[in-house]
Amino acid sequence: MSLTNIAGFNSKVVSFPDDRTLVGWQGAVVALGNFDGMHRGHSAILGNVRRRAEERGSGAAVVTFEPHPSKIVRPDKAPPLLMTHSQKCNAMIENGMDGVGVVRFTAELSKWEPDLFVRRVLVEWLRICEVWVGENFLFGHDRSGNFSLLRTLGVRYGFEAYKVEPVRYKDFVVSSTRIRRLIADGQVDEAGALLGHHYILDGTVKPGAGRGRSHGVPTANLKTALPSWNT
Repeated sequence: MSLTNIAGFNSKVVSFPDDRTLVGWQGAVVALGNFDGMHRGHSAILGNVRRRAEERGSGAAVVTFEPHPSKIVRPDKAPPLLMTHSQKCNAMIENGMDGVGVVRFTAELSKWEPDLFVRRVLVEWLRICEVWVGENFLFGHDRSGNFSLLRTLGVRYGFEAYKVEPVRYKDFVVSSTRIRRLIADGQVDEAGALLGHHYILDGTVKPGAGRGRSHGVPTANLKTALPSWNT
């Protein structure tokens, strides 16, 4: 997945550690997180990244993970994802990002201490000038790194760190966890309100047992790229 020459970035989607040499990514303002579903809270973070990138005259990018870290460190508790990896990358670019840096998450990488992650990925690989995260972002081995540590590491390595306060909808905070719960309960319209866009499943209709048709209510069996949501 690669597009070229947008805002000085030589490729739109790059992968760590596979793409070692990045020409044109240096000095970017980046958002860091999982960003599953690209909901209103995520859009707020990306909006700040776009604004700061324009002020600095630099590129705007996202650093995210594939697969979701939970699938590696606690697969029995990994959440059903709201988007495929390609859908998420496309949504980030549609939200004005010049590039997406995908960290290939492995069991080995899950053992990295926060300092090592910041140094290897943000400093040596991307050479960022500024990073933005959500209120509850945690990183590094055993999720031991928080925003306070990220800001301290920024002082050490020469970048600035900022966080975005949670976005609220009605009486609660917008989160991927809440959206998953709404979808599981069939409250798709409410989930869409938190997402800021319609929830969409891509897939292929597969033949079933035909029970619905026999009762006068034909149904469609959808095989999607997100197994947890197949119906």
